[in-house]
Amino acid sequence: MYKQLKLLSVGLIVGSLTSCATITPVGSAPVIGPKVQFSDADLQPEIAKRGDLVYELLVGEIAGKQGRINQATEHYLNASRLSDNPDIAARTARIATFSKDFKIAVDAAKRWVALEPDSSEARQVAGLLLVRNGENKAAAEHFIKVIELGGEEKYELGFARLSLLMVRESVSDDEWVVMGIVRDHFPEVSYAHRSYAELAFRNKSYDASLAALEKALLLDSEDDSSRILRSRVLLSMGRVDEALEDMREMTRKS
Repeated sequence: MYKQLKLLSVGLIVGSLTSCATITPVGSAPVIGPKVQFSDADLQPEIAKRGDLVYELLVGEIAGKQGRINQATEHYLNASRLSDNPDIAARTARIATFSKDFKIAVDAAKRWVALEPDSSEARQVAGLLLVRNGENKAAAEHFIKVIELGGEEKYELGFARLSLLMVRESVSDDEWVVMGIVRDHFPEVSYAHRSYAELAFRNKSYDASLAALEKALLLDSEDDSSRILRSRVLLSMGRVDEALEDMREMTRKS
């Protein structure tokens, strides 16, 4: 069946090309040519490649509609390697993630980034999948690029989004490591330390969170978000008087 689909894919492309190239003038008798036999052999490389692409997409769609998701993702991944269209790689990454086939999802996300290197969405997806895969350094590089793509004036927004991407009831060791690498890449950016502190707070690592917030406030003493988080950390540590003093200090300044 799949062999027939592949030949059909090639045949459709060849047919569309030849139909455009052989137009019969009005009033002329139709020219009957020899019967065309479609085969993988003796085709122009570009036509063969397009035929392979159509085949992979067609089989992937059929497999998906029949509920064979793993097979569908394999064919979509093959299609993404044959095409320079980032949408195919993106669709492959999403389908593979949905089916929990993270190996294919990672490969598709890497292909997506290769085709669209300045896409924040592609790099976010790649980063999250690589964190899950334990490839912490590679994941951090993608998140760093996402923040850099936004520009210095949007650092706060970039770090806030990164924190949201990793929101969970508990923080994994890999997420902890990745956030640390990203923070160390931006040592003079207060938002980097605040984001690290947020992750530490969610992980109930209060000492680490407090240390990061001290650094953030040293870089930007007017950062109310860091002060509010610092008060929450102090309350969680049972240091109520210090937390209340922080709140009073913020009230006096407002």
